[in-house]
Amino acid sequence: MPSGIGVHIRRLTVPVYLPMLLLSVGRSAPIAAFPQYLAGLGASLAVVGVVVSLRGVGNLVSDLPGGLILSRTPLKKVMVLCIVAAAAANTAIVFVRNVAAIGVLVFISGSLTSVVVTAMMTYVRLAVPPDSRGRALSLVGGALRFGMLIGPVAGGLLSDRFGVPVAFALRSACMAAAVASVLSAPDRSIGLSGSDVRPAVREQAGAVVRGLSGRWYALATVGLSILVLQLMRSARTIFLPLWGDVLQLNAATIGAVISAGAAMELMIFVPAGIMMDRVGRKLTASVCIGVFALGVAFIPFTGGLAGLLAASLVIGLGNGFGAGINMTFGTDLAPAGAVSTFLGAWRLFGDVGQAAGPAVVGAMAAAVGLAGSLFVTAGIGAVGLLMIAVLAPETLGMARENSQGP
Repeated sequence: MPSGIGVHIRRLTVPVYLPMLLLSVGRSAPIAAFPQYLAGLGASLAVVGVVVSLRGVGNLVSDLPGGLILSRTPLKKVMVLCIVAAAAANTAIVFVRNVAAIGVLVFISGSLTSVVVTAMMTYVRLAVPPDSRGRALSLVGGALRFGMLIGPVAGGLLSDRFGVPVAFALRSACMAAAVASVLSAPDRSIGLSGSDVRPAVREQAGAVVRGLSGRWYALATVGLSILVLQLMRSARTIFLPLWGDVLQLNAATIGAVISAGAAMELMIFVPAGIMMDRVGRKLTASVCIGVFALGVAFIPFTGGLAGLLAASLVIGLGNGFGAGINMTFGTDLAPAGAVSTFLGAWRLFGDVGQAAGPAVVGAMAAAVGLAGSLFVTAGIGAVGLLMIAVLAPETLGMARENSQGP
């Protein structure tokens, strides 16, 4: 296997980087105005949080089945089918005005896109050696962040001019383009053509257990820290728009604030990948979680656009150091012989936090106010920092011990 990072970047561009960029643009397009849109349909603050969190709940439901399916089915086929179905669900949102029905469609979309992410992680795990994996996956994170830079601004402008459903139409269009990119990838690419082997569920579970022998402590500590990080990341999708609403900012301005944070992340993701490969995953993740939590704690002290912008930039700085960190930890720990199955299970750690984030903020905001919920979220981040900085082991050495088997 060629070891130069440039070789891997070229290999991953069409099947991974471009589709992830397009999916990120589409995913983030409605983010600036969606909470207010739901509120306009009669949803309470708590219901808004629940509906937004259903995307993460969909991730949770599909993580394990998705990993098992990917171990038995060509990755390319699964990715195309899932993206097409998710695009159909998002198109339906354009024509729906019922909050419960919108929640169901958000759930379906989350279920399908989760399988796509697991497939792409599997591809990178099989194609890239450990000492280059941090940089390769930080570029995946960079593609996601570049999408977050474009999506909220485009979606906010479209929402202000034509209404929020048009932002969901943009999401569906981006998904269609992602399908075209995956279809154009050569079938000979590692992991895309699949295998003639169709292992039974019991065999896959046994391979995961054997592969994790002596690594359960690492799985628990690293996994819990990732859960916290994903909770904060997901909560950001609701507390930045809601605080912007408190400050009486319009959707386009809120989208610009979110995109400014995404721009900060784009300045950091390349150094973050180098740092993961040369210094280690643990220190990189510690910087990410610590700075992120600091930015969240600063939000309640902001009283205008400038303050919210500053908080978004601090959060973006922290999150930039986490570009690809969740995927890198997962691929480091993934045992040979059961990569997709393990990665489906691994994603549960992060997706629990992703599903809980908006609902936690919504429930806490209803109980103690939005400002109080932000302080609690920052405190949870401090716990995650302690977990990764003090208790968790470094996974780079473990990754080197794993073979590159499928």
